[in-house]
Amino acid sequence: MLGTTFQPANPIELLATFNELTLVRCVATCNHNVRCRTVVYDSISKHCQIYEGEVSTGSIIPSNSLTSLVGGIIYSSNFYTLYNKSSSQCQYDRYLSIDILLNLCVCPINTFWNGIICLNQRYIGSSCISNEWCRTDLNLVCDANQHICSQTSQITASSYQSAVTSFNNLMTFDVLPTTASMIPVISTASTRIPSTVLPTTTMQISFNYTDAYPAPVASPNAAAQCKSNQ
Repeated sequence: MLGTTFQPANPIELLATFNELTLVRCVATCNHNVRCRTVVYDSISKHCQIYEGEVSTGSIIPSNSLTSLVGGIIYSSNFYTLYNKSSSQCQYDRYLSIDILLNLCVCPINTFWNGIICLNQRYIGSSCISNEWCRTDLNLVCDANQHICSQTSQITASSYQSAVTSFNNLMTFDVLPTTASMIPVISTASTRIPSTVLPTTTMQISFNYTDAYPAPVASPNAAAQCKSNQ
């Protein structure tokens, strides 16, 4: 819908802000970035913003500009048939990255595999099953007791208190676990590299508006299908 903009779940999801002559070129830039899932474009100011957060993870809110609109990439399980396959099969894949240590096709950075597709990692207080569901780059891990994403320090303190309580109740421990031994090990260096997105790579992106741009569309640098929600 015209007159809208995107409010991400966290400001760090903004990948880039720049000016672009057309909506098509804005979308093409997103298409070349495996992390990009949402675009915001203003046809008057030529302002283009690309975000790594998928549309449903944030909010579409009214914009100060009546010519601004939000577009979100359409994701399907069909795009992830190469997940966990040999890295040689996804060198030019738009939706997967390559783990250089495992030599496998994996989810891009800051996303996790839910068994069907790659989803954005979650923030503090969100439900989770494993650490991969949470933004580990923000020192968030999955609390095994509450199954929510929490700060590492909070989980450590909670685990320590639980150990102390067990000691007091059961009096069976010879030595209490140290706090340091309970700190989850989090790798700060990513082994994932994005696949090379070819200029001919296609994707679908949905815009909730109907009357200004035709679909499908193309650009010299990338092909993208703009699918309007009628």
